[in-house]
Amino acid sequence: MAFRVRPFYNLDKPVGRNKTNARDDVGLVQFFLNFIQKNPDVLLGSFQAPKKPLRVTGVFDDATHEWIVAFQTAIRGGFQKNLVVDGIVDPARGYSSQQTTITHATYTIALLNNAYAARNPGLHSHIWDDPDMLADVGKKVQEDAR
Repeated sequence: MAFRVRPFYNLDKPVGRNKTNARDDVGLVQFFLNFIQKNPDVLLGSFQAPKKPLRVTGVFDDATHEWIVAFQTAIRGGFQKNLVVDGIVDPARGYSSQQTTITHATYTIALLNNAYAARNPGLHSHIWDDPDMLADVGKKVQEDAR
């Protein structure tokens, strides 16, 4: 049977304190976290939003770190008990699995993709059209999707 695989938007390098923090990668993480900021009910379980509002700038800052930790904490408290809450979003490795090889926890970037796709199934296949996406990041995402 034929079926379409949902797009998966991955990072080139990790995002977090003392990480590479390439603009495109940070912008993608901030884009997904901004969606959570606007739609906290998309997460099952209790989500405690950080006091600092998140801005989608493509630049890693304290607010981005706090939002990553808050997202990871909410997910770990819900259904992903082995998720490491470290404030880092690593690229997913391997095409067939969205889980880490050692702990078998789902990658944070996969969970961010899933949260967005659950609420925006039609737009998820072309997130570069979302008005909250940074134009240059959206252009790169679109080019990488080809």
